[in-house]
Amino acid sequence: NQLLASVEGNSMLICSGSDAVFTITGTSGATVTYNINGGTNATTVLTGGTATVTVAGATANQTLNLVSITNGTLTQALTGSYLITTTAPTVAGTVSTPSPVCAGTNSTTLTLSGSTGAIIGWERSLDNFATAGTYINFLSAAYTVTNLTATTSFRAIIQNGTCARLTSSISTVTVNTPTITGTLSTTVGSTTTLTGSGTPASTNPWVSASPNVATVDNAGVVTGVAVGTSVITYTNSDGCTATATVTITAQPLITITGSTTAFSTTVGTSSATQTYSVSGANLTANIALNAPTGYEISLSASTSFAGSLTLTQASGNVVSTPIYVRLTGTSIGTPSGNITHASTDAVTQNVAVSGTVTDGTPCQSVVNLVSTTDDYASGTQVKQAASSNGKINATNKITGNAKTTYQAKSIELKPGFKADSGTVFKAEVGGCN
Repeated sequence: NQLLASVEGNSMLICSGSDAVFTITGTSGATVTYNINGGTNATTVLTGGTATVTVAGATANQTLNLVSITNGTLTQALTGSYLITTTAPTVAGTVSTPSPVCAGTNSTTLTLSGSTGAIIGWERSLDNFATAGTYINFLSAAYTVTNLTATTSFRAIIQNGTCARLTSSISTVTVNTPTITGTLSTTVGSTTTLTGSGTPASTNPWVSASPNVATVDNAGVVTGVAVGTSVITYTNSDGCTATATVTITAQPLITITGSTTAFSTTVGTSSATQTYSVSGANLTANIALNAPTGYEISLSASTSFAGSLTLTQASGNVVSTPIYVRLTGTSIGTPSGNITHASTDAVTQNVAVSGTVTDGTPCQSVVNLVSTTDDYASGTQVKQAASSNGKINATNKITGNAKTTYQAKSIELKPGFKADSGTVFKAEVGGCN
């Protein structure tokens, strides 16, 4: 009877270091003599007609040669063989690191080096492969990417023969996207400061497309020249740019018509009112009025006096509005200051006010101030004689933190008069009527 035997492998190709597995099939129960790569013969029994021979961790090509088959007293020579070829393990390699690019129109080439195996494709990721990347069907080692708008990571996929697929080092293309922050509006003659991200270019980091509307200096300070818009371009140290449109509007304007003269009253009584007018144009906010201490303002000649009030703008305008002013007469003294008129981006306008609050003593032509009756150590005092021909003769003492004003046609400080350091003493030509 003829004895039969043949051999096959688990694969014609295996990765170096993997097991080479041969399967011999033939006459059940027969003993097969074989060798590996022509080496020492070995035998195996075809239990059930099959036997497996394994070369563990093969790092070189492996050939199983069939020598003979024996069953009982019958032996027959064999000539079959099977070759399993080993391939080198996959080496993923390294992808070059490119320079940053500017967002928009851009191009850079990534180059894979040091790999073993075929390039099966590339992958890209916006999160540095924290999640699965997107496959790119490109099979060459030099991959050119174009027109990136965000920082993107890339890697190649490599496989050598039947060895495992591996991914290369990750190469990240940094997309430089400068930004401009700041207020994108101002008025003619005013400024707004813009800030560019990163490091500005060493020359001409800021440029205005319409310098007849707005200029900009190297620090990003935009100055309004005329009503309109201008595109401002910022360039960083990598040569990347960002743009922003700045709007220039007319300068808000507050106009004051009229002024006040000196107020006078007695303590506890408000003075007579005086009036002036306020108007506004090109406003972006209301006009806020604030009076100094000792004065009140109102939109009425007789009621609603307070230390402040607001004029409401409509479509950027405030029509000419009379403002009524009075000296409160709350305390004796010579209060003065400015009524301020302010609105966003407008130049603050002031109306000066000054006045005198006396103790109500009837106007006299001669006032004699003597010590100790007329000595003052605290508080505010105003002493007056007639403004036309009055005279004050003073031999009194002013001490402590007293604030004292003498007003008359003439004032004579006679022996015995004293005003200590720390006091406030004023001698003024003027007086009562």
